[in-house]
Amino acid sequence: MNSENYGIKRNIQSNLRIRVLSRKRQHSCKVQGLPEIKGKSTFYQNKKDIKPQFNSLLAEPFQNAATVSSINAQKKQISRRDDHIQDRILDIYEYREKVEKQYSQNGSIDSQQKEALKIGELLRLKMQTNYLSQKNNKTLRKNQIQSGCQSSVSSIFSKRTSNSSLISAQLQVQQAAQSWDGKLNYKINTKQQESKKEIIYSDGSQQGDIEDNYYGYHGLSMANRIKMVDWMLQVLRVLQSKSLKTLIQAVNMMDKYYKVKAEQGEMQPIYEFHLIGLVCLFISSKFEEVKNITLKEIVNDAGHKKYSKFQILEKEQDVLMTLQFRIIIMDDLFEESNRILEQCFDHSKIYSKSNEEQNKLRDTVNFLSQLVPHCLDLFHQDIKSLSMMMVYIAVKLRKYTITQFIYENIHGGNLIVTDTIKIRSLKMAEDFYKFVKNEMFLMKSSIAEGSKTIYLKQFADLYEQIAYGQPARKNLRKNQAAYFNDITQEFFQHISNKYSD
Repeated sequence: MNSENYGIKRNIQSNLRIRVLSRKRQHSCKVQGLPEIKGKSTFYQNKKDIKPQFNSLLAEPFQNAATVSSINAQKKQISRRDDHIQDRILDIYEYREKVEKQYSQNGSIDSQQKEALKIGELLRLKMQTNYLSQKNNKTLRKNQIQSGCQSSVSSIFSKRTSNSSLISAQLQVQQAAQSWDGKLNYKINTKQQESKKEIIYSDGSQQGDIEDNYYGYHGLSMANRIKMVDWMLQVLRVLQSKSLKTLIQAVNMMDKYYKVKAEQGEMQPIYEFHLIGLVCLFISSKFEEVKNITLKEIVNDAGHKKYSKFQILEKEQDVLMTLQFRIIIMDDLFEESNRILEQCFDHSKIYSKSNEEQNKLRDTVNFLSQLVPHCLDLFHQDIKSLSMMMVYIAVKLRKYTITQFIYENIHGGNLIVTDTIKIRSLKMAEDFYKFVKNEMFLMKSSIAEGSKTIYLKQFADLYEQIAYGQPARKNLRKNQAAYFNDITQEFFQHISNKYSD
């Protein structure tokens, strides 16, 4: 009993001592303005937490062993998969070299070989592996396995590239397969399009072949480009642009940007196509508009807040740096065609007293200037030849329009024309057409008859695509509704039928 009483007394004294010390600490903290310090927890307060901690300490070695074994199993599985990927990559790449050598000799390729090239393209996509070293390693490893040198096999495994690069290469297979179609067509279509895209001059010289569809390299089609040009027309109409050159400069800038990126081997994401077109409009307006389109209008009105100001400015810097700030066309088709038309007015003296007919021809040339950028091949033809053909087609269309109007207003069988003003207009249109066709020395010396036929067919096909095409190409019809009437459609239909193959 005495020992038990002594133990109880000692516990009471220790508890009292702890309470006194805790009160002293709290008092000193209040005096010094410090936060209160709570006393340490006793064994009885923490005894519930000790058991799970103790159990975890006992189980830790077994958990670590299981984790290590699972990690080793995963590493072995990844290693086997990487070996399979490496062997497959090297085999496909060797086959790709043979196929490309065959293409360089024959210029043709079948569908099965084309599918194989899709997968082989992944080696070109940001991979750190070296083809020659991988090829040598593969040959050396085969020889060593046959001789039973297991130690040297392990040294070969140490020379391989890291697992991360191979796994990233595996993830890029799908992207390579999707993009290889466009890039393969970018190379193969060269020989197929040579005969269609040559412009032959009367002196026997030839214009350089028009560039291939470099949009296909980036996974974009000509339908995507036409929609973008049509959308640019809508933006300029909504923002009340005053200069047609803004559109021409923006489209030319966009084409040059994608062409340079294709030549540099840098594929642009498809989702940035809208952003790049927006930025090209923004840059072009700074040079061509008296009051340029502001950044706020680009973000809110044109982009509908899809892109931030930072994204617009960052992409603007990228476009300017890619083109090395060479973004302005000194002679574009709009200025050149209007210059040729004004020269015809001055030299012929036919329309000197008829401002209305002059304005009609100017409007027609402006319409053709908005029509041409929709076609990549036509837009990048020789500017002088293209501008001359635009004037020629404008005069021919005006003459056809007046003639059809007169025929529709003839009274019965008497064939009496009541509108004498239209008769005079038709006479002037015929005289001016003869002047442009026969007397204009630039037209006679620069464009041969065969090339003129090609131009007329291209214009007719492009007009029919816009007039009867998808609803996504409707903005040119909204801007120039007067040139999508029955008479104009009959005119281009007549050209298409006349020069059809």
